[in-house]
Amino acid sequence: MTTVVIMQEHIPQYRLDFFEALLDTLRNNSVDLLIYAGKASSTLSSRSDSATPQWRRLVRQVHINIAGRRATLRLVPTTVWTADLVIVEQARRNLDVYLLALLRPDHLALWGHGRDFVQSRGRVSRAVLRWLSKRAAHIFAYTGSGAASLILQGVPRDRITTVMNSKAHPDPTAGEDHGVVDRRRMVSIGAIDSSKRLSLLVEAYHRVKQELPSLELHVVGAGPDLGTLMEKCKTEPGIVFHGRMTGTQLTALVRSARLIANPGRVGLVALDSFYYGRPIFTTADWHHAPEFDYLTHGVNAVVAAGDVDSYAAALLEGMVNDDLWERLRHGCVESAGNYSLENMITRYAQGVLSALAQQGIAAGR
Repeated sequence: MTTVVIMQEHIPQYRLDFFEALLDTLRNNSVDLLIYAGKASSTLSSRSDSATPQWRRLVRQVHINIAGRRATLRLVPTTVWTADLVIVEQARRNLDVYLLALLRPDHLALWGHGRDFVQSRGRVSRAVLRWLSKRAAHIFAYTGSGAASLILQGVPRDRITTVMNSKAHPDPTAGEDHGVVDRRRMVSIGAIDSSKRLSLLVEAYHRVKQELPSLELHVVGAGPDLGTLMEKCKTEPGIVFHGRMTGTQLTALVRSARLIANPGRVGLVALDSFYYGRPIFTTADWHHAPEFDYLTHGVNAVVAAGDVDSYAAALLEGMVNDDLWERLRHGCVESAGNYSLENMITRYAQGVLSALAQQGIAAGR
């Protein structure tokens, strides 16, 4: 049987449904998919979103510091060197990708953003990513903008699969949303770290609360900055910390809120916004993840300037302007169907079969 390997640093909770469906889909196409992953690093573990499914094949890895940058060194299993296709993250920190790019480029596929989205990089770093991208036999790009960037870097179009990154609905049992909300409530969802600009959110919340004294901010998530943020907000009335939430509890909380206030990095939370029918209010001048592409200002989200005055003004308008809120809510609901997990699984599986075919390998041989 044709063998395909996917190597991950760890398995996030939100990837479980994707991997389980991909395993079945490829098995039905006579492809044996093996998924290797290590244990989450201390930083990732603090988010409380790492999973250990039975189908995960544990790979030993160590995290080291090289010139101030984190790198991951994995003890690559023998299967990786014999598999028909090996898919690894498009990440410069994974040292094994360089060996694969040098020794097995015709069997190497990358999966990632396509370019640097979440932080700025220097010329050398960009050149390394470009070399890896052009060396790989195939690339699975998260979104269309990442794919377009790869083409500009010189990667042939037929070696790129755009998967339109997605995840399962966080609460598939959720009933119809009737738009009943607490006009005093906004919610923030995601990892509690510096990328989320939570200091800006707290300051903007403080200003909006001067206009709306009964305003509440509910913070959902975990991360390395949680303790610092809670200490900072001890004297700030109306801010409630919930930790990590899932399922019906999270659905009830988000749907009771007027909007999702995430001024920092927007990634897959864009899909949460669509699924729940609650618009994200974020900022333009930040390093967002590829899924930021899914947001359209004034249609399914509000993208404000990144200063506290502008962001606070946007939040206030979202809390009091019913016409704006209703338009954005409908935009979110309509957008939900455009980025389904089922479509991502189909695109990804087709990309795997295409990558194999480009090598002259028929699935199931």
